[in-house]
Amino acid sequence: MRRAGLAEALIDAGLEVTDRGDVNLPRPSPERDPDSRVIGAEVLPTMIRRARIVVIDSLERGAFPVVLGGDCPILLGCLGAGAAEGQPRLLFVDGHEDAWPPAQSSTGEAADMELGWLLGLTSSGLRADLRREIPALSPSDVIVLGPRDQQELADLARSPDRLT
Repeated sequence: MRRAGLAEALIDAGLEVTDRGDVNLPRPSPERDPDSRVIGAEVLPTMIRRARIVVIDSLERGAFPVVLGGDCPILLGCLGAGAAEGQPRLLFVDGHEDAWPPAQSSTGEAADMELGWLLGLTSSGLRADLRREIPALSPSDVIVLGPRDQQELADLARSPDRLT
Protein backbone atom coordinates (compact mmCIF):
# COMPACT_ATOMS: atom_id res chain seq x y z
CA MET A 1 0.00 0.00 0.00
CA ARG A 2 2.92 2.28 0.68
CA ARG A 3 4.40 1.69 -2.77
CA ALA A 4 0.96 2.12 -4.34
CA GLY A 5 0.80 5.67 -2.96
CA LEU A 6 -1.72 5.40 -0.14
CA ALA A 7 -0.02 8.08 1.98
CA GLU A 8 0.15 10.49 -0.94
CA ALA A 9 -3.52 9.89 -1.77
CA LEU A 10 -4.52 10.64 1.82
CA ILE A 11 -2.39 13.80 1.81
CA ASP A 12 -3.99 14.85 -1.50
CA ALA A 13 -7.37 14.39 0.19
CA GLY A 14 -6.32 16.97 2.79
CA LEU A 15 -5.34 14.66 5.62
CA GLU A 16 -2.20 14.87 7.73
CA VAL A 17 -0.23 11.65 7.41
CA THR A 18 2.64 10.26 9.44
CA ASP A 19 3.97 6.96 8.15
CA ARG A 20 5.24 5.09 11.21
CA GLY A 21 6.90 2.44 9.07
CA ASP A 22 6.78 -1.27 9.60
CA VAL A 23 6.49 -2.90 13.00
CA ASN A 24 9.30 -5.43 13.19
CA LEU A 25 8.22 -8.81 14.47
CA PRO A 26 10.03 -12.02 15.32
CA ARG A 27 9.72 -14.83 12.78
CA PRO A 28 7.12 -17.38 13.88
CA SER A 29 7.56 -21.11 13.85
CA PRO A 30 5.70 -22.70 10.92
CA GLU A 31 4.63 -25.58 13.18
CA ARG A 32 1.53 -25.79 15.35
CA ASP A 33 2.18 -25.30 19.04
CA PRO A 34 1.63 -28.77 20.56
CA ASP A 35 -0.57 -27.42 23.37
CA SER A 36 -2.60 -24.61 21.81
CA ARG A 37 -2.57 -26.03 18.23
CA VAL A 38 -1.85 -22.51 16.91
CA ILE A 39 0.93 -21.77 14.42
CA GLY A 40 3.28 -19.04 15.68
CA ALA A 41 1.71 -18.93 19.15
CA GLU A 42 5.10 -17.98 20.59
CA VAL A 43 5.28 -14.66 18.66
CA LEU A 44 1.62 -13.61 18.74
CA PRO A 45 1.85 -11.87 22.16
CA THR A 46 4.74 -9.73 20.87
CA MET A 47 2.89 -8.85 17.67
CA ILE A 48 -0.27 -7.89 19.56
CA ARG A 49 1.67 -5.81 22.11
CA ARG A 50 3.72 -3.95 19.49
CA ALA A 51 0.65 -3.13 17.39
CA ARG A 52 -1.18 -1.93 20.51
CA ILE A 53 1.71 0.35 21.50
CA VAL A 54 1.90 1.99 18.05
CA VAL A 55 -1.87 2.57 17.92
CA ILE A 56 -1.99 3.94 21.48
CA ASP A 57 0.83 6.35 20.59
CA SER A 58 -1.13 7.57 17.57
CA LEU A 59 -4.29 8.03 19.62
CA GLU A 60 -2.42 9.90 22.34
CA ARG A 61 -1.10 12.31 19.68
CA GLY A 62 -4.67 12.90 18.52
CA ALA A 63 -4.11 11.08 15.24
CA PHE A 64 -6.45 8.68 13.48
CA PRO A 65 -4.48 5.44 13.14
CA VAL A 66 -4.66 3.49 9.90
CA VAL A 67 -3.11 0.08 10.34
CA LEU A 68 -2.32 -2.13 7.38
CA GLY A 69 -1.52 -5.66 8.34
CA GLY A 70 -0.79 -8.77 6.41
CA ASP A 71 -2.59 -11.03 8.88
CA CYS A 72 -5.94 -10.76 10.67
CA PRO A 73 -4.59 -11.08 14.25
CA ILE A 74 -3.12 -7.56 13.97
CA LEU A 75 -6.70 -6.63 14.85
CA LEU A 76 -6.07 -7.86 18.41
CA GLY A 77 -3.46 -5.19 19.06
CA CYS A 78 -5.57 -2.45 17.48
CA LEU A 79 -8.60 -3.34 19.59
CA GLY A 80 -6.37 -3.57 22.66
CA ALA A 81 -5.39 0.06 22.04
CA GLY A 82 -9.06 0.98 21.69
CA ALA A 83 -9.82 -0.78 24.96
CA ALA A 84 -7.46 1.66 26.70
CA GLU A 85 -9.86 4.43 25.60
CA GLY A 86 -13.05 2.57 26.63
CA GLN A 87 -15.02 -0.40 25.34
CA PRO A 88 -14.14 -0.88 21.65
CA ARG A 89 -16.67 -1.96 19.07
CA LEU A 90 -15.89 -3.89 15.93
CA LEU A 91 -17.26 -3.92 12.40
CA PHE A 92 -15.67 -7.13 11.17
CA VAL A 93 -15.63 -7.38 7.38
CA ASP A 94 -14.17 -10.70 6.29
CA GLY A 95 -14.99 -13.60 4.03
CA HIS A 96 -14.73 -15.94 7.02
CA GLU A 97 -16.03 -15.87 10.54
CA ASP A 98 -12.52 -16.39 12.02
CA ALA A 99 -13.83 -18.09 15.13
CA TRP A 100 -12.46 -21.60 14.69
CA PRO A 101 -11.34 -23.46 17.79
CA PRO A 102 -7.59 -23.92 17.31
CA ALA A 103 -7.68 -27.71 17.21
CA GLN A 104 -10.43 -27.66 14.58
CA SER A 105 -8.87 -25.07 12.29
CA SER A 106 -7.67 -26.70 9.10
CA THR A 107 -4.66 -24.35 8.95
CA GLY A 108 -3.71 -23.65 12.58
CA GLU A 109 -3.22 -19.99 11.65
CA ALA A 110 -4.41 -17.34 14.11
CA ALA A 111 -6.18 -15.71 11.16
CA ASP A 112 -8.77 -18.50 11.49
CA MET A 113 -9.38 -17.72 15.15
CA GLU A 114 -9.09 -14.08 16.23
CA LEU A 115 -12.80 -13.29 16.44
CA GLY A 116 -13.43 -16.39 18.56
CA TRP A 117 -10.62 -15.27 20.87
CA LEU A 118 -11.97 -11.71 21.14
CA LEU A 119 -15.37 -13.06 22.13
CA GLY A 120 -13.82 -15.51 24.62
CA LEU A 121 -15.32 -18.47 22.78
CA THR A 122 -12.14 -20.35 21.85
CA SER A 123 -9.31 -18.88 23.93
CA SER A 124 -9.30 -21.18 26.95
CA GLY A 125 -6.57 -23.50 25.60
CA LEU A 126 -4.19 -20.69 24.60
CA ARG A 127 -0.88 -19.95 26.26
CA ALA A 128 -1.33 -17.63 29.27
CA ASP A 129 0.92 -14.93 27.76
CA LEU A 130 -1.25 -14.86 24.64
CA ARG A 131 -4.56 -14.84 26.56
CA ARG A 132 -3.37 -11.82 28.55
CA GLU A 133 -2.84 -9.80 25.35
CA ILE A 134 -6.29 -10.45 23.85
CA PRO A 135 -8.91 -7.81 24.63
CA ALA A 136 -12.44 -8.96 25.44
CA LEU A 137 -15.44 -8.00 23.36
CA SER A 138 -19.09 -8.64 23.99
CA PRO A 139 -21.09 -10.11 21.09
CA SER A 140 -23.26 -6.98 21.23
CA ASP A 141 -20.14 -4.92 20.36
CA VAL A 142 -19.45 -6.85 17.14
CA ILE A 143 -21.08 -6.74 13.71
CA VAL A 144 -19.84 -9.35 11.24
CA LEU A 145 -20.25 -8.71 7.50
CA GLY A 146 -19.28 -10.96 4.64
CA PRO A 147 -18.64 -14.44 6.02
CA ARG A 148 -19.24 -17.04 3.38
CA ASP A 149 -18.22 -20.11 5.39
CA GLN A 150 -21.69 -20.84 6.80
CA GLN A 151 -21.92 -24.27 5.13
CA GLU A 152 -18.46 -25.28 6.37
CA LEU A 153 -19.40 -24.30 9.92
CA ALA A 154 -22.74 -26.13 9.66
CA ASP A 155 -20.93 -29.27 8.45
CA LEU A 156 -18.56 -29.04 11.40
CA ALA A 157 -21.50 -28.70 13.81
CA ARG A 158 -22.91 -31.96 12.46
CA SER A 159 -19.60 -33.83 12.85
CA PRO A 160 -17.35 -31.88 15.27
CA ASP A 161 -14.62 -34.53 15.30
CA ARG A 162 -14.01 -34.06 11.55
CA LEU A 163 -10.89 -31.92 12.03
CA THR A 164 -9.51 -33.17 15.33
